[in-house]
Amino acid sequence: MSGHKPDKAAWAAGILFVGLAGFIGYTLPRNSDTPKKTEPAVVQAAKPVASSVAQKHESQKVVFKPPGEDEIPKNEFGDMVRLGEKIFHDTQSNAKEFVGNSLQCSNCHLDAGRLANAAPLWAAYVAFPTYRAKNGHVNTFQERMQGCFMYSMNGKAPALNDKVLVALESYAYYLAKGAPIGAELPGRGYPKLAKPAKLDYA
Repeated sequence: MSGHKPDKAAWAAGILFVGLAGFIGYTLPRNSDTPKKTEPAVVQAAKPVASSVAQKHESQKVVFKPPGEDEIPKNEFGDMVRLGEKIFHDTQSNAKEFVGNSLQCSNCHLDAGRLANAAPLWAAYVAFPTYRAKNGHVNTFQERMQGCFMYSMNGKAPALNDKVLVALESYAYYLAKGAPIGAELPGRGYPKLAKPAKLDYA
């Protein structure tokens, strides 16, 4: 048997090394069936939507654009369109025999009958003939205009095919150039207003 004595420092270093290796092995993640605990993801609040689904759908509707004044043809038909435009702007001077108050056509149909959501002529023209419950039968566009003179203007109706009606109809026809017949065009009539929550009768 050899008389070699073990080095105490080497033994101590070996024991320290084994202990350290065991500690590191214990603290390393182990492959087990236990699911790892994860921190919940931080969810940021969505940005507020600028409009409701209905408003978005409404905004996607394409509003018809009528032709400009500079496109009115320079012929007999164009002359009648321009006369209709004059009557429309200044009904008091150009159709005074049929008007019973101070209104002009352009007071109700804004921007010379061109503006969407302000009873534009281009949207009305393509909707006739149509049934009207107000007088109980199918109306032509000229009959509808007769009603404007009688009710809105508190006057009297021009006879069918009177030059005033023909001129106004020609103007409306011109503004509707290219619009689909019989279509419910976006921008027709006036927008519906919400009912007030409560009325103060006092």
